[in-house]
Amino acid sequence: MSCLDPRQMTTGKEACIPKLKRCLQVAVEAKRLTEDECDVVVRQYGLYIDEVVAKSMPEYKFFNVAECRVDSLFYENMSNNKKYDWLWNVVRMFLLLSHGQASVERGFSVNREMEAVNLQEGTYVAQRTICDHIHSVGGLMNVVISKSLLAAASGSRQRYQMDQDRKKSLKVATQESMKRKADEEELTLLKAKKQRFSL
Repeated sequence: MSCLDPRQMTTGKEACIPKLKRCLQVAVEAKRLTEDECDVVVRQYGLYIDEVVAKSMPEYKFFNVAECRVDSLFYENMSNNKKYDWLWNVVRMFLLLSHGQASVERGFSVNREMEAVNLQEGTYVAQRTICDHIHSVGGLMNVVISKSLLAAASGSRQRYQMDQDRKKSLKVATQESMKRKADEEELTLLKAKKQRFSL
């Protein structure tokens, strides 16, 4: 799929066309394309590199994947041009391919590293939130220590105690509810027994 990387396309047809052919071979095996259609796509791809990429070399060579979208770039340059109609259909198909559960599975491996005895769901969520934020800002040294962060850290003990009290009261309420339910069931049984004896 690196044949659809705008930066790779600037290296020339010789480097990219073999990669495209491998992708097309997979599409043929999956019965998404025919061999004849693949020949047309390869020809249009070479034409696209010669005509479009060569003319807009800086736009492709310095393509910023963090800020720009590759699908938008190809849409602007391919979708309305009849010369690249088959190529556009194939590019669109490749860009829509599912990547499966890769991001979810990466999360599982991170969770496995964090696993410890007695950690509850809320702790896992909090640790993942912290970890994701550190990654998004580019490392621990780039985390901004703001007043709101300091206030949240200083009030953490109080929030922990409030959460513990809430859990305790919830547990007591659950136990009372279960006791009341058991008493009601016993009363129902006694009433049924009394009715049987009175008959």
